[in-house]
Amino acid sequence: MALTDERIRVIAAVPGNVNDSKMLFVKDQIRSLVRHGVNVHEFYLSSRTNILVIAKESYRLYKEIGRFRPHIIHAHFGTLTSFLCAVISLICGVPLMITFHGSDLNDVSNVEGHLRNMVQKIMSNLAALRASRIICVSERLLHRLWWRRGGALVIPNGVDADLFYPLDWNDARAQLGWDLSGHVILFCQSNFSRLKRVDIALSTLDRLKSHVQTARLQILNDVEHNVVPLYLSAADCLLVCSDSEGSPTIVKEAMACNLPIVSTDVGDVAERIRGLYQCSIVEREPNALARALADTIEAGERSNGRTRIMEEGLTDSVVAAKILSVYRDLIQQNG
Repeated sequence: MALTDERIRVIAAVPGNVNDSKMLFVKDQIRSLVRHGVNVHEFYLSSRTNILVIAKESYRLYKEIGRFRPHIIHAHFGTLTSFLCAVISLICGVPLMITFHGSDLNDVSNVEGHLRNMVQKIMSNLAALRASRIICVSERLLHRLWWRRGGALVIPNGVDADLFYPLDWNDARAQLGWDLSGHVILFCQSNFSRLKRVDIALSTLDRLKSHVQTARLQILNDVEHNVVPLYLSAADCLLVCSDSEGSPTIVKEAMACNLPIVSTDVGDVAERIRGLYQCSIVEREPNALARALADTIEAGERSNGRTRIMEEGLTDSVVAAKILSVYRDLIQQNG
């Protein structure tokens, strides 16, 4: 008898904890899978550095597998998260699926240090050898895998199109208390300021002010998720100048709100915004970024990003359906 979606049981292993603001894109994806009928048990790995905590978490994961009896362990990140899941899945005989998101395979030695970054990439790639299915959120990230590239799938994270949609510019600014005459460049710093390169963003603003005196930088960090659409609708442009990315969610959220984007060629941003109105890819250099921002502000138009989001199936619901299809295929393969 075919296994219905309501009977599919998945343990989703996620670094961090359920209450913090990290890995929101993973938590959104889990909620989408639950809406599709998958029985998802969330397992949060509270530490990836404390040996004693890691040992306790390993035992806890082992016990959770025995209690929940999942069909699949889905590790939503590489490094120690995927490596730990690979070991436990081997012991318990449960198929492993890994989604790599960016810094688990990319070079982030400027943040983590060369030794730690190399150890993390080794753990990610060793875990990939054990995985029955591998997802990378961008084509560029897939090519960071040392092995198993041929069988890996590219599925970017989706965006909640019901939450992220264009709001009236004047109303959004009024709710945020922003000056209607100013020009706001949005920059998402998140938890990796050195990786996101806020230093380049600030240098870019200094040069932009020589062209647009009213320009200012609005740094988006630890903002309530349901308020982010206000910022995206009220801003003039999103600036992305990170050293490395996987498939940055903020870019797709900006697209869903028709916010113009100026970015360096990082992650899958070039693929996402290619051909969109008032969106551009430039070199990671403040003068070049400032010129592109000035051109976007002068044009004074929104992008057509939301149309691209819908046409390419980059909503959370479509992405969840794709992942559910992978679950079904894996379960069928394992009888």
